[in-house]
Amino acid sequence: MLDYIKTVDKLNSKVLAINGCHDASVTFVDRNHKLRIFEYERFCKIRYGIYKQEADNTVIGTNSKIREDFIDYIKSNLLEEPEIILHSELEHEDIEFLRKKFPKANPILMGHHMSHCAGAYWQSGFKNALVFSLDGGGKDYVSENYVDFRSYSFYKFEDGVDTFLFSSYEPQSKRINPGIYGFFGYFCSEITKKTSDVDESDKFCLSYAGKIMGLSAYGKVRHEWVDAIKKFYCHTPIEHWNNHGQYIQELSDGMGVKLKKNCFTGQDSWDLAATNQYAFEELCFDLVKPVIQKYQMDVVFSGGCALNVLFNQKLAEYLRERGLRLYVPPYPGDDGISFGHYTFYNRVRVNPGPYCGIDIVDRDKLTEYYKKYSGKVQYSSVPTIVDLITQGKIGGIMQGYSEVGPRALGNRSIICDPSFPEMKDILNAKVKFREWFRPFAPVCREEMKDLYFDNAFPSEYMSFAPNVKTKYQETLTSITHVDGTARLQTVNSSQHKLFYDILGEMHSRGKPSVILNTSFNIRGKPILTSIEDAFYVLENTELDFLVIENLLFYK
Repeated sequence: MLDYIKTVDKLNSKVLAINGCHDASVTFVDRNHKLRIFEYERFCKIRYGIYKQEADNTVIGTNSKIREDFIDYIKSNLLEEPEIILHSELEHEDIEFLRKKFPKANPILMGHHMSHCAGAYWQSGFKNALVFSLDGGGKDYVSENYVDFRSYSFYKFEDGVDTFLFSSYEPQSKRINPGIYGFFGYFCSEITKKTSDVDESDKFCLSYAGKIMGLSAYGKVRHEWVDAIKKFYCHTPIEHWNNHGQYIQELSDGMGVKLKKNCFTGQDSWDLAATNQYAFEELCFDLVKPVIQKYQMDVVFSGGCALNVLFNQKLAEYLRERGLRLYVPPYPGDDGISFGHYTFYNRVRVNPGPYCGIDIVDRDKLTEYYKKYSGKVQYSSVPTIVDLITQGKIGGIMQGYSEVGPRALGNRSIICDPSFPEMKDILNAKVKFREWFRPFAPVCREEMKDLYFDNAFPSEYMSFAPNVKTKYQETLTSITHVDGTARLQTVNSSQHKLFYDILGEMHSRGKPSVILNTSFNIRGKPILTSIEDAFYVLENTELDFLVIENLLFYK
């Protein structure tokens, strides 16, 4: 895929970048001269955690002690004290706090979509590309001293030089807020909702998007709903916030349904999800196709909407038919914005890959658990892991630095053999404790993807959803979604050796060379970062074994 990679002799360790809104993160150069992206949620253990003080009283906010501990943890990992702090979504008090922690540093405000686009382009390896970001909105520069909310932006990059094309801000641009996609989950009773002390659900809960995408496979498009749903999308983020009640009423009238929390169930709920996916795809294609046709360049796609693997698959197929390629980064959501700040400012082509997050934070506890599990611990090996999963056992994997982004890719994963028909239900009900309809991802060797899947693309970051070949849909029932698709992860020996070797061992035993992979976390929490939390899952769910670095623990 890579056109060229300009060698970087030395990363700029004098720059630290931070995004303070939901999915907050910090990017910096560590003591080993490696670029790191530390996600705030992994440290505070609040999914989608917001860093800035303004959010302290919200569901995903924290407090001053956790914020300070996080910055101190980053300071302990820095190669050197920063002279520049690139920031977004921080208030005055947050910036002043950072000034006290880093007195030599000069703060510089960065934009939202410009950083989404820069981060994705500079790690894509493409020399020239059309780059766009779609999501629920973020602040970008309109002029030198003014920022405004945009829901999308388009850029052209040629040999590292970016040219701004257009965004949702310009009066002539299409009015669309694609980030409203997950909102429709509020109406679906199948989607679990957290409520506040006054039983008020978060209508814009960030977890709804992935759930309603999974639910859409069970439904059929209700064409009588399409126009009303499309109209609901066709407003700016600011308009949605200011006129939300009015737009809900218009949506209700257009659909002929009185909309309220959990008003749909069963087939109606599934059909709403399917119709929402259909409308989202049509609106996104209407937005991007004319630009692709005009510039005829490879495409880099970022922003939260790039997590919609169903749309990504169709976009990749559309581009392939025209001799063009698609790149989706490992962290296209807001967890990757600080990385975008860093690359935009430094203009550096660097790809730290997905495994550049927080290390295991309590390695010192491994000895304690080694003693506790005396007689039930041994050195791990690939044949032993395969022995266990081919017996129907479910295992947790924890090694090295964590993946960045919402998808576990082998360093904080739960794995099993997907050829057991009941495995999906066991995982959902007794290990993950989540909704019954949510699918699980398969992993296969990159060179074997075409054996098991149709229209498969290299997918190191679970960015696409090809169809499972018909002959394998019954064999691999636990990773085959009801519509025949699967959110595929492909691996090669240099990207993730453990998974690659496990798959090779499966193949050598005459088994399908595919494993099931899902995120390793405590219910309702982010992907875990501590040994203590890993053992909590082992001891309180039906997880059967745990691999931490080179040790394997049994129940």
